[in-house]
Amino acid sequence: MKFKEITVCGTPYERGLTYGRLCREEIGVSIRVYQMLFDGLKGIAWEEARRIAEKYLYLTRDFEPDYAEEIRGIAEGAEVDLLDIAALNARTEIMYSQVSKGDVSECTTISLTPPATEGGRV
Repeated sequence: MKFKEITVCGTPYERGLTYGRLCREEIGVSIRVYQMLFDGLKGIAWEEARRIAEKYLYLTRDFEPDYAEEIRGIAEGAEVDLLDIAALNARTEIMYSQVSKGDVSECTTISLTPPATEGGRV
C-alpha cells in the first residue's frame, strides 16, 4: 500500500488548510467510517460524538492553541464541519469515555523506517 505523501508549511492554520484540501477525499472517508464505527460498535450517534468532541476541542485550545488552529484549517480545507475533525482527532477518547475500564483493548503503534531513522535501522 502506498500512502499519500504531502508537504505542508506555514502557520498552523495554513498547514491545516493545505492538508484539508489535499486530503479532502480521505477525510470524508474517515468521517463516514467513524460514523459507522461509533454507532455500530459503541452505540454512539455521530451527533453525540461531535458533542463530546467539542469539549476536547476546548481543552485543546486551552492546552495548545496552535493545535486547535491546525484542526480549524483542516476542517475548512476539507470543507467539513469543525466538529467532524474534532471528533476524528478525539476518536479514542470518545470511544473509551463510553466504556468501563476493563473493556479497553486498543493501543497505538508507531514505527519509523529508513531514511527517517539514524543508521538505517527500524
